[in-house]
Amino acid sequence: MEKNKNLYDLKKRFLEEWPTDRLHKLTLEEYTDTERSNSFCYWVEHITRELGSIVGGSSYKFGIYKKGDDTIAKVVHYKRTDGIYAWYTKYGATKEEAFNSIKQILIDIAELAIANTIENINNIDIGDAYKWKIAFLYGNFNTINIFKIDALKRIAIDFNIPYDNHTPISTFYREILKDKPKDQDYFNYTKELWSISNLQLEGIKEEFSNWLKGNEKTNSNKIYSYLRAIEILIEITEKDIYLETNLDKLNVLYNDLIREQRTENAVSYTHLRAHETPEHL
Repeated sequence: MEKNKNLYDLKKRFLEEWPTDRLHKLTLEEYTDTERSNSFCYWVEHITRELGSIVGGSSYKFGIYKKGDDTIAKVVHYKRTDGIYAWYTKYGATKEEAFNSIKQILIDIAELAIANTIENINNIDIGDAYKWKIAFLYGNFNTINIFKIDALKRIAIDFNIPYDNHTPISTFYREILKDKPKDQDYFNYTKELWSISNLQLEGIKEEFSNWLKGNEKTNSNKIYSYLRAIEILIEITEKDIYLETNLDKLNVLYNDLIREQRTENAVSYTHLRAHETPEHL
């Protein structure tokens, strides 16, 4: 523990700053504010980044956020903005309604993590990485500070843990933590898990590259182009394409990629994400 004292101290600092009773009194300005570097969202995303990163992607991952002066919030039927805040309409018609819904979600996640009933977090309607980072921060190390299901799947492969497309994140956490040696430091263990995940990914990439090389019609330039295209898709969709087994989904992504390569922007984030319904957001 001494080696990772800074990490344990950081988690403790978060809980001192944002105890559950403060969540009950949380205001919209305390939750998200571009002028406040100590807002709840800033703490979860940036101040506690060393405990597990959720940096990147859209600010809509917080459910509601305060726009910067030069930020343009795209208006579609499942999003709304009043010019200052932007939010998903599924949380409410006004910023007050949306924030109250999200505040209750935060309270629920924190209390479920503390009670170690993390299975009930799976269906809470807010982004996976965000909600599981919150669960980790409030829980007593009963989850893993890895918040992307694709990374957890790669670890499960190495651990011979069976899963399918319907396996919830809580199950990955439970099963992977079963293999943690009792005398091993938590953060040392999760660092090893990250290494396993990265090695698995590199192995999958190598297998795919070798398969491409085995195709007589595929030259080295095309191989590089194919691999780079997959990397772009992973960045845009935040999905591990190498682990996707649904051919219909892959065909949609492939067709979009081919179509968008003919435009100036090469690959359109907005166009690819348009295939997601509000229920997936």
